[in-house]
Amino acid sequence: MRRRHAPGRGMGNTPGGQTPDSGQATAELAVAIPSLILVLLIAIWLVGAVSIQAQCAEAARIGARAAARGETDEIVRGWSTRAAPPGSEISIRRGDDVIVVEVRFSTHAIGILADIAPDINITMSSTAPREISEKIRYTSIPDNS
Repeated sequence: MRRRHAPGRGMGNTPGGQTPDSGQATAELAVAIPSLILVLLIAIWLVGAVSIQAQCAEAARIGARAAARGETDEIVRGWSTRAAPPGSEISIRRGDDVIVVEVRFSTHAIGILADIAPDINITMSSTAPREISEKIRYTSIPDNS
């Protein structure tokens, strides 16, 4: 007994034996591949932004440690600038007992992502207590001899 194919499956009624959905897989693939590439580019861009965030956090920590040791603002800014991404803004606030170093960086996507990805503003800060040695005023020790 000969098996009959259901309409739209296998050998259809169209000339050459093609089904009405011929080429559908190609069309789906043509849409899927660019979408997949776009998602991959966005993921790579976000990983880069997380890396920049880590650099800003490390720069703030380095600056806060240096400021806590009693270094001048110029030296603190120099240390932080070396660790921060190029173009970062560094601010130093000295309180009575703590020092706060803040690193700000603004990044935006380039190329094809520039139109669809928002700008990312990264602000990382680190707070460190002043070290005791900075609070102590050295006086001459009396000579008991």
